[in-house]
Amino acid sequence: MGDPVTLLPEIGKLYDQARAGRVGWSDRDDRWWRFVLADAKDDRGGATKRHAVVHDGPGGPTGYALWRTRHGWSHHGPDTEVQVREVVAADPETYQALWRFLLSIDLSRSVSFNLGAVDEPLLHLVDEPRRLGPALSDSLFVRLVDVPTALAARRYRTPVDVVLEVEDPILPANAGRWRLTGGPDNASCTRTGDPADLTGTVTDLGAAYLGGTSFGALAAAGRVRLLTGNDPSAAFGWHRAPSATEVF
Repeated sequence: MGDPVTLLPEIGKLYDQARAGRVGWSDRDDRWWRFVLADAKDDRGGATKRHAVVHDGPGGPTGYALWRTRHGWSHHGPDTEVQVREVVAADPETYQALWRFLLSIDLSRSVSFNLGAVDEPLLHLVDEPRRLGPALSDSLFVRLVDVPTALAARRYRTPVDVVLEVEDPILPANAGRWRLTGGPDNASCTRTGDPADLTGTVTDLGAAYLGGTSFGALAAAGRVRLLTGNDPSAAFGWHRAPSATEVF
């Protein structure tokens, strides 16, 4: 346990290793890490400076957590809040150990965590998930400015071969029909004159791009039209829900 800046070599390496499998996690160069770990006293809201803890496994560090505490006291006794910034773990054992630590900090009565994922495993580690008070809020906003490059850059959970007809009133180069083919290892996206399997706006495509919103749900809401039985919802999904690690 120590100062996050001092532990940055271990923390940064662990973050990069975990980020490879987490959709929505930002890349962090040295300049961005300085922003993430900035800890001006006036920005703490009466809480302590930020702390870091690194979990060591048999082969070396396997995860870390960043947090601070805000002291409180009521007529019932100590009422300190633990404010968790982020938890990064390479395996379930590390994840459980880090949360066990955060939920056991002396004199604390509550824990807040504002950047958890929709499918945060913590919800499944407790007997009464509703007692945690989970709530949804806006997180990632995606606007594709280069449709073929963006669709070819990501990987797909299942094989996909679909023709998407995209409307984009702001960037005409995005508009038209695109054939997307790919799978878990590679993908390509090229213009085509073939009939469309699905039609929608670039806004709808942005909603589905990270896998957080399915085309099936968008179709049920009347946002997109599925013209054939070739629904790419499964391909656009991922094993974990997209989530953000910071405000940017």
